[in-house]
Amino acid sequence: MLLARPTGRFSVGVQDLKYSTNPSSIAADTHVVGRLFYPCKAPSRLAAPLTWIRHYKYAQGYVSWGLRNPSGLKEKLLKQTAQNLIYALGSVRLLPCSYNAAAEDRQGKFPVIIFSHGAASMRNTYSIICSEFASRGFVVAAVEHADGTACCAQLADGGWLLLQGLGTGAALEAKCGYRVQECVTMARALQAMDAGVAVPGLSLSGPAQPAAAFRSRLDMSRLAVMGHSCGGATAAAAAAQHGEFKAGVALDPWWPLLPSG
Repeated sequence: MLLARPTGRFSVGVQDLKYSTNPSSIAADTHVVGRLFYPCKAPSRLAAPLTWIRHYKYAQGYVSWGLRNPSGLKEKLLKQTAQNLIYALGSVRLLPCSYNAAAEDRQGKFPVIIFSHGAASMRNTYSIICSEFASRGFVVAAVEHADGTACCAQLADGGWLLLQGLGTGAALEAKCGYRVQECVTMARALQAMDAGVAVPGLSLSGPAQPAAAFRSRLDMSRLAVMGHSCGGATAAAAAAQHGEFKAGVALDPWWPLLPSG
């Protein structure tokens, strides 16, 4: 079962990115995880299939948004059934992308978008949007936020952080700051990759080293940040606070995420 194909002229590749300089910390300035969608060379028939939900933890996270703490037997059975159903459906839905394919190298540099997901989402939730942009000549880095707002986030060390909710007041404002910093950290990792600089703690899922995989492929002078809902507010804050983002796109932003001041 294939998700909608992107309509641009480029084939779309996907790689997962991990960056961490301190195994005991997920501070946003030293840790970020996400997924890259990018124009790629013609895909191989032997390319590994890429499913929309690749781990049962994500199904657990999605259901936790509505049934976080089931109290009775019926609610517990409902939660387990919903998790199984979401995983069964999501694990057979294939993305029309080539996993770990080599980046297109005949078209010069591509503009870059950092994408911030909404609450109870993850790196693949907006894959149709991200792959569409990639098919039209953008490199999109979909951050999987580790602030507790993702349905489930896989950390750089392979561990998992399940949905913790949004919080209120100072806790909510802190999440906004954390998300913005993750976008900045992702941008800096991509900057190093474009320059061909080896960065300790930075890795890609593909066979090429990060310093080689996207060297001279990323136009960081045309860097935008985009997001939906909480991610829309994150994008607005990031564009307002950090000059490296030349444009910000807020899709149906959830403004309460922004600091009240």
